[in-house]
This record gives sequence, structure tokens and C-alpha cells, in this order.
Amino acid sequence: MRIAVTNADRELVMGVVCDQYTVTRHELVSRCRVYDLAEARHVAMTILRGRGYSFQSIADTFNRANHGTVIAAVKRVADQASIDRKFADRWRLMMEAIAEADNHPANRVRLTVELMVSGHALHRGNHRAVIGTVERVGNGLE
Repeated sequence: MRIAVTNADRELVMGVVCDQYTVTRHELVSRCRVYDLAEARHVAMTILRGRGYSFQSIADTFNRANHGTVIAAVKRVADQASIDRKFADRWRLMMEAIAEADNHPANRVRLTVELMVSGHALHRGNHRAVIGTVERVGNGLE
């Protein structure tokens, strides 16, 4: 059984990515393959994967037929972050923005997402290019 991407996570991730790449939510889920739009879409998919969602539930969120698109996107982001300093910096800023949004008093959650430097695990059949942990920091009542 797969868990669908929650509206809250979808809105949070899409909002941060759309702001960073200056694209609309409609463009983010479109079929357009223009480089900037595709990169923004791949980043959003990777962030959702880091939050623990299945490849297929992420594909459903982005109106994709199957999970293969998401697997390829996650691998592409990991590869890009390992070779492109500017991309890695943009990634770090987005992770900070998401962590800050998650850290409001009603839902204090710390999100840590690390990209694997190497894609070797993908070549061995392990499709996890993103390691994500979500840790409860408090109940928000402090």
C-alpha cells in the first residue's frame, strides 16, 4: 500500500521550488521539457522522495504514468548536485526554506535530506538516491 503525497507536503515543496525557479505550479506539473522547468520538477520530485513518499505516489502527484520518471529525476538531481556547485547551493537554500517552513510551532519537524555523492547504488538496483529522515523535534507546545 502506498501513501499518497499529502496536500500540505505538496504545497510546501511546490511553493519553495516555484519560488526558487520562478515557475508556476501549473508549469511544474506540466509535460513541458524546457530545461529550467524540467530541473525544477526533478528537484521537487527528489524533495518529496526525501520526505519518504514512494516513487509511484510522487509520479501520481506530477501526473506521470509510472514511477520510472521519478527514479530518473532523483538520480539526475543526485548527479547534478555532485558536479555543479551552483546547483548544490540552490539545493541547500531550498532545504533550509523547507526546514524553516516545517519548523512552525504547530508542527515542529526537522528535515534532513542528504544527496548521495555517488550514484553507484542506483546501478546495483537500489533506487534510493536520496536519504531522507524526518525527526520529531517536539510537540509544538513548548
